[in-house]
Amino acid sequence: FRNPGPDSNPADANAGPGGGSRGRRLGGAEFAAEMALHRNQKLNFLRIVVLLTVALAGLKFFFRDSFTLDQHKGARGDSSFWGKARDVKQSAKSWDGSRTLPEAKAPAVRQEGRKPPARDFSTTQMRLVHLDLKGAAPKVSYLEQVFPLFSKLGANGILIEYEDMFPFKGELEILKSPYAYSEEDIERIQDLAVLNKLEVVPLVQTFGHVEFILKHDKYRHLREVERFPNSFNPHVPETLALVKAVLGQVLSKHQRSSWVHIGADEVFHLGEGMDSKNWLSRNAGDVGKMYLQHIREVVAFVAGQDWGLQVLLWDDMLRKVSVAAIQGERGGCGLASLTPV
Repeated sequence: FRNPGPDSNPADANAGPGGGSRGRRLGGAEFAAEMALHRNQKLNFLRIVVLLTVALAGLKFFFRDSFTLDQHKGARGDSSFWGKARDVKQSAKSWDGSRTLPEAKAPAVRQEGRKPPARDFSTTQMRLVHLDLKGAAPKVSYLEQVFPLFSKLGANGILIEYEDMFPFKGELEILKSPYAYSEEDIERIQDLAVLNKLEVVPLVQTFGHVEFILKHDKYRHLREVERFPNSFNPHVPETLALVKAVLGQVLSKHQRSSWVHIGADEVFHLGEGMDSKNWLSRNAGDVGKMYLQHIREVVAFVAGQDWGLQVLLWDDMLRKVSVAAIQGERGGCGLASLTPV
């Protein structure tokens, strides 16, 4: 037995097992309380961090207008499609006549034989917003709200891919969605673009991504591979005639535009159809040459329009073609106005 000292409490010295466990319970409670305190401190710290983040985001949101204007202040002058801001009204007037917003009037008719002066875009930095309208196109009233935002963010053009949302007429009316824009809507969209200093660049798919055309039984025979409605067979004369008809209707409603985009990307299954296989057997299997021949015909048609259109197209298919083949097509086959993007 331990001999208790003079300052010891006899009750402590004689404490049995129950007293020791009670001490241990008290120590565990203190430890748990300390851990809970640490957790609360960490939670409070995280709350402060979150609140600061939200506050900073709110400040950035409220001051975004002045920040954006300062950032793009130098990008609105000579580098825009429409030149300096003071030239916008004059440019719009030359095309629109007496039209005024918000009402959309009938399209202005250009005088026959009068060709507008070509604009030089060799030093222009294009900043386009791509509007892919198939499926669920926005209302014109919505575009009226977002076009100023595009311009404010530094864009100087909109790339409009209509597909079945264009108001095709005549033999092509079958391509038109029940929810397609009207001709008045197309004019209104262009008026809004002028108002916001945005060049309208229509995009018309002319080789691949033509499901909106080839899904119809009427044009099923123009498929490269009968099972898939995504790509044209370039060897059927009716293919080029149809492409020209589609392009013609779209371009006729965009006579204020200086650019047209002909798509021509992701021409899936090209070379797999029977006509293409026969062609390849006679041309050393050169799929790139086959591709360029079709593009040459499309570009030649666009170049024949009397207001000096320049052509854009996606560049993924061109990457598979030799430089020599592309240069050869440029040199002798009408691709001088072609700009891959």
